[in-house]
Amino acid sequence: MKYFIPLLICFFSNMLYGQDIENLLNEAHTLEATFKEHSALEKYLEVQRIQPLNQTALYKCAELLGKIGAREKNTTIRDKKYSNAFSFSKMLLKNYPNSDLAHESMSIVLGRLALTKSGKEKVDYVKEIKQHAEQAIKINPNNFKAWHVLGRWHYEVSSLNFIETTAIRLLFGGMPNASFKLAVKAFEKAAEINAKFCLNFLELAKSYHKLNQTNKATLILKHLVNLPNTNEDDPEIKLKALGYLKSWN
Repeated sequence: MKYFIPLLICFFSNMLYGQDIENLLNEAHTLEATFKEHSALEKYLEVQRIQPLNQTALYKCAELLGKIGAREKNTTIRDKKYSNAFSFSKMLLKNYPNSDLAHESMSIVLGRLALTKSGKEKVDYVKEIKQHAEQAIKINPNNFKAWHVLGRWHYEVSSLNFIETTAIRLLFGGMPNASFKLAVKAFEKAAEINAKFCLNFLELAKSYHKLNQTNKATLILKHLVNLPNTNEDDPEIKLKALGYLKSWN
């Protein structure tokens, strides 16, 4: 009896603790599904404070900080959010190195950071982005976000200016195998896995347009604007699609 009561207290404490985490995660998921990403982020941050190495919380904190940061007009605030996203992603990768989500997360965070840079600074991220995206796909071939990142990698590398191209030749010892055709292939694979990913269709259309296949690009954009909104960014993505439709026709 002397040991039974403390064990019983410990058992029920752990059970309630687990329920608290589960409830917070469920609340965060519901908030995210109803396009309340700032509130969802607060819940995921609360989970991470209680359970610092919770895999879901680390992944979602990195993801939402990156998405919210990308909408930020103030570059100082944006870069701070990107820096925090990188910290969560780094912690996720360190503790879950065999998780496709960890590698996907790092590829996305590095991709966002790269887009804020130019010249050699931008090129420095190139190799790592591709490595993490490919590792995520190797672990889980159905990780559509990793396929999307790989598509963006091909698109962005194929769009580098002369100075950036020179820097990347030095980094790789020559130009890496990147093309708009390979971008299309990766984006189409992502679309095959997730047919409601609006951003992916926008980038797919842009890649076809780069290949001078404007009719196909236009059809994709028309398909995109009729898709349901699945996150806070989709209305803005559709406005961009309408802008491309107007300028390409």
